[in-house]
Amino acid sequence: MGGINKLLITIACIILPNAIDCAIRSDLFSGPKDEVEFVNPSESEVDVVGRGAATEADDMNQTVDTNMPSELLITTLQDMPFSGTIMENGTLVGVGYAFYIFELLRSKMNFTYKIVLPKESVLGDVKTGIFGQLVRKEVDMAVAFVPVVPEFRNLIKYSTELDEAEWTILMKRPGESATGSGLLAPFDTQVWILIVISVLAAGPTLYFLILVRFLLCRDGEPRKYSLATCMWFVYGALLKQGSTLSPVTDSARLLFATWWLFITVLTSFYTANLTAFLTLSQFTLPIGSASDLANKHQQWIAEKGNAIEKMITQKDNDELTMLRRSVEKGYGIFLNLANKDDKYILDLVSSNKMYLRERSIVTSLLFNDYMNKTRDGVLESKRCTFVIMPGSIITKSQAFAFQLNTTIDAAINKRLLALVETGIISFKTSEHLPGTEICPLNLGSTERQLRNSDLVMTYKGVGIGFVVALTAFTVEVIYRLVIKREKLRNQKPELPAYRINVAEKSNFQRSPPPLYQNIHIQDYSKKQSINGRDYYIVREKDGEKRLVPVRAPSAFLFQYAA
Repeated sequence: MGGINKLLITIACIILPNAIDCAIRSDLFSGPKDEVEFVNPSESEVDVVGRGAATEADDMNQTVDTNMPSELLITTLQDMPFSGTIMENGTLVGVGYAFYIFELLRSKMNFTYKIVLPKESVLGDVKTGIFGQLVRKEVDMAVAFVPVVPEFRNLIKYSTELDEAEWTILMKRPGESATGSGLLAPFDTQVWILIVISVLAAGPTLYFLILVRFLLCRDGEPRKYSLATCMWFVYGALLKQGSTLSPVTDSARLLFATWWLFITVLTSFYTANLTAFLTLSQFTLPIGSASDLANKHQQWIAEKGNAIEKMITQKDNDELTMLRRSVEKGYGIFLNLANKDDKYILDLVSSNKMYLRERSIVTSLLFNDYMNKTRDGVLESKRCTFVIMPGSIITKSQAFAFQLNTTIDAAINKRLLALVETGIISFKTSEHLPGTEICPLNLGSTERQLRNSDLVMTYKGVGIGFVVALTAFTVEVIYRLVIKREKLRNQKPELPAYRINVAEKSNFQRSPPPLYQNIHIQDYSKKQSINGRDYYIVREKDGEKRLVPVRAPSAFLFQYAA
């Protein structure tokens, strides 16, 4: 019956306007009762009265509660809205979500507490902060949303986990895609790497298979292609260009067709995604993880004393090693933002600094900024000047903390577990957040116009192509000059030119034949014996070759003396 009564109470509390107060007053987290009755709050301070004999569970609860002292010494962090303190009538009073939960526990367990603040509002270590107070046994427990750090489990004791905190980044919304161009946006980096590998591997594969076919099957007219030819075919097909290659064997045709099919599918996907990227109002953020934040040397800020500072500076924490190195290089800064308003933080973000904080905090910050701009009459298209990173830097469970050898944790954990299971803590920590996503990454606008920045990568590609072509041309020119110089160096000494002076041929009966007019021996490139006679092979200006017979001087004189 106790379980049925609890279920009925829960349903009734959901229907009632003050669901949380109803659940609290109904003893939903203090053990089952035989019978529960609702009374008008104005008639009595106690709204739910249990009737009947106490059950075994009640006896156990009473036994556990006897371990609770009448007064607890507690500590906390100045980490609003999660926890903080204010002065009321000269007394230090706790505020925030943590103390809302703690007040529920105090009202049910009948104890008082006194707040003892640390010298510095940080998590600290064995000597400083709230961890130091617990280790030195100066306080009984820490009432704050403390991250569950495994390295401290041997020094302190954590309570039942209250919730799970997700640290993310608030940044200025980029004016255009962080890639600088949509040219590379359709595919992920891993896809581009695989495409490059496939292009480099396809050429040698085609060459090897065609070569094996050429060596094994010499019947007919098998055609053999060089490696350079196969590489150019693969590259040309990737750019949707034609090819002069015409394979004659079936195996080569199948190889070529397979590559063309791969290129057809690849280019179809690329074209479709490129069109979508250039027409939608969705941008690629420059930061998507902790490694991006560190590798791109981006300046970022976080609140001093916040749990993220402890997790980053903890050397045993391998999850945030990149951010720890970023802090050491001066790119990450922890600022005391406890007394700063939202405008101060947003001004820092507007100056291209990344803000690391819990997702609930940055969401509230973004929502308040959006509402203020709406009240000021700012145009809808100019209200979302900031954006939250979709992913998270790190996710950690949060809980209260106790001394290591405490005896009060059992009673508190039992009631905390009931609060967590009924959803009261989750509701309280998220009630200030908007019910829908504010300023998402994709604004859903159809007014996306192409900008010159979308073609930056295209301009770079053209420039790189011209530079590579100029470099290749310079290498070719230098290579030809070096080869020409080597030929001149290895060339045999020139022989004197034999000329026939026509004006001094008085003793000749006729002029020498045109074959010997103005012919220099250095013009002969090759000497060859044909039918037992020696000839010089001479190349004319028009490119044709002539054979010049090599005659002995006696034969020359004999011809013209006859």
